[in-house]
Amino acid sequence: MKRTAILAVIAALPLGGPVPAEAHWQAGGAGSGQAPVATLPAGNAPSASASLDTVTVQWPQSMFEGSALGGYAGGGYVIRRYAPSGGPAVTPNGGCSATISGAGATLSCQETGVPSGPWKYTVTPVLGSWTGAESDASSSVTVLLAAPVLTSVAAQSPPAGQTTGAIQLAWDAVGAASGYNVYRRTSSGSYDFSAPLNGAVPFTATSYSDPGSGLTGGTTYAYVVRAVGLAVESTSSNELSATAIARPAAPGGVTATPAAGGRIDVAWSSVAGVAGYDVYRRTASGSYDYSAPLNGATPVIATTLADVAAANGTTYRYVVRAVGSGAAPLESLDSGESAAATADATPPGSVAIADPGSPLRGSVTVSGSADAGSGVASLRFEYAPAGTSTWTTACTATTAPYSCALATGALADGLYDLRAVATDVAGNATASGIVANRRVDNGGPTVAMGDPGALLRAGVTLTATATDASGVASVRIQHAPTGTSTWTDVCSDTTTPYSCTWVTTSGVPDGGYDLRAIATDVAGNVATSALVANRVVDNTAPTAIDIQATNAAGKTAGRPEAGDVLTYTFSEPIRPGSILAGWTGAAASVVVRVTNGSPDAFSVFDSTNATQLALGSVSSGKNYVSANRTFTASSMALSGSTIAVTLGTPSGAIATATGTSTLQWVTSTAAADLAGNALVAATVAETGASDLDF
Repeated sequence: MKRTAILAVIAALPLGGPVPAEAHWQAGGAGSGQAPVATLPAGNAPSASASLDTVTVQWPQSMFEGSALGGYAGGGYVIRRYAPSGGPAVTPNGGCSATISGAGATLSCQETGVPSGPWKYTVTPVLGSWTGAESDASSSVTVLLAAPVLTSVAAQSPPAGQTTGAIQLAWDAVGAASGYNVYRRTSSGSYDFSAPLNGAVPFTATSYSDPGSGLTGGTTYAYVVRAVGLAVESTSSNELSATAIARPAAPGGVTATPAAGGRIDVAWSSVAGVAGYDVYRRTASGSYDYSAPLNGATPVIATTLADVAAANGTTYRYVVRAVGSGAAPLESLDSGESAAATADATPPGSVAIADPGSPLRGSVTVSGSADAGSGVASLRFEYAPAGTSTWTTACTATTAPYSCALATGALADGLYDLRAVATDVAGNATASGIVANRRVDNGGPTVAMGDPGALLRAGVTLTATATDASGVASVRIQHAPTGTSTWTDVCSDTTTPYSCTWVTTSGVPDGGYDLRAIATDVAGNVATSALVANRVVDNTAPTAIDIQATNAAGKTAGRPEAGDVLTYTFSEPIRPGSILAGWTGAAASVVVRVTNGSPDAFSVFDSTNATQLALGSVSSGKNYVSANRTFTASSMALSGSTIAVTLGTPSGAIATATGTSTLQWVTSTAAADLAGNALVAATVAETGASDLDF
């Protein structure tokens, strides 16, 4: 085979070494032969580093014929930039746009104004017209945009109908940025750089209004902005913050209540931290005029407002707005609207109270009637001491028919005036006429039982006294066995003097009885008297039990002499006055007569010897005197159921009896027991063994 070799030698001076040669084969001719050939080396892979939009590319020199390629005249390197995802090469700008030469072991260049994003760089050796193989690409280097400068962050007042205002942001434009991401955090939070406020699509403008709908009033928010280019973000801008401006919370619980005189009282719940409240009113068919609150230019500090300008008979509704503090205070949104309220300045009419009668005691039902245009809210019943104006509420009724209980037990007994006061729904009031001088009487009558005496017999008149301010209706007199509670009515009397006859002989056993009187007044109050206790009923006649004659010591037996004693014994105590008028039972002077007879008889006379006493006569089967004999200055004394007569100074014939005898006592029915029962007529024989008696 025939070959022709052409050796071309480049006559160029090296920058620091021998002149390089260029050789290549050219086909043609015939025959064979060989010659040495020199080639350019491949580029070495560079490294790249970025600072903002400036990239520094650095690489080791490729060696050619023992010298650094960049040191030859016409020798150097061409720089190319590639996107990591592929695509055509891009010629860098700035210091990397021309062929880079130099004799150092490493060469470098800087590309400025590099678009943001990830990039790779290669170097390709060149020498004259020779071009070496392109190097491997550098590692990817990311070029960031310059961070924006956030110039302002300002809170805005909420627009009408919104509770929280927006926050307005502005920043300087960044060259080569295709858009911007905005990030927000609260004072205690952190930025979430995976979720910009603008979402997946960057803002193209250099301002943004963060809407109040996503903010909480009173909360401080901080913001940063990052520029975006070729899907790469810059670092964060400077941070600025602002506190979201919110309207105050709207008051709750708004009520409208008609009040007396046509006033309507508006009330609402308080809102913390506000300067006051504005109140607005509309009629049923009207609308709210937010330019003219009812309270005027000055907010209401309290949580109530009295609407005194309401027109009588007109229906209104109300809303309230809280007013914030500060130089330009904001109103809250409307509160909930109150229920409808109608102004009412017309008091109730036709108010009346029914007469409850008199006297009054205990719980008394009082009633009345009333009507009102807005409706009757209540009918209040009042009392006052008769003739005064010091009215006190007794009770209140709220539904028709209007009645309630007057508790008179809480009042002092006496005369009172009564009236009813009607109050309508708005609070207007009208009083009825007065029902005057109605007596309250809860105290019982004053009652006392008369004392009929200690001993009672036959028909006994029982009496009682009773008085009461409202009048005594009746007095009932009763008896019960002493110490028991088994009371029996004797009688009832309705007129004074209160008395009746107690027939003790009709089914009333002898014995002790307690007596009392029960009075009932016109009001129905009842009072019971103190007891008249242990009054004895005695309808049993006394009887003679025994008669004894006793010989005085030293005297002659069988002969009645001074000092001898006649003892009369009865079945029960005898009333002294029935024996001797005016006698009390104490020792009294009497005269004893002994009448000579068969047998002799003893009888007792008063001290004047004119009137025989009710001791009857005593006789004996003996003759003690031969003629009538008298014992003057005799003595008589009562002890229990016995009467002892002691013989006094004798005069007249005397005899001495012998043998034994039994005295016979013929009683006198003039004698009576303490109850007045007459002594049973009888002849009583002396008890005991027969003796001479005297």
